[in-house]
Amino acid sequence: MGSAPDGSDPAAAPEIWTLPLSNGALTPMPGDAPRGERPHVTLRLTRATLNAVLSGATTFPDEIAAGTVTLDGDPGALLTFNTLLDKPDWNFPIVTP
Repeated sequence: MGSAPDGSDPAAAPEIWTLPLSNGALTPMPGDAPRGERPHVTLRLTRATLNAVLSGATTFPDEIAAGTVTLDGDPGALLTFNTLLDKPDWNFPIVTP
């Protein structure tokens, strides 16, 4: 794996991100939830697992079953969140006439 540019071990300091969803807008924010709000669901996973899920190589349910993702809170919140996401159209026209 290696070390960060400052010589520290990247595995030693986990990143914490909060993804508030409000009025149809998802806003990733580093750190804990604003105003001390309690999240509906918390996931713990490695960056490699997140990349695999985002690329479509796997899913959160598969990774939870495999034990590579831990879930705290309401599993229904994760299911609801997944239904709100649009599938990207990789063939969209960048320039239209």
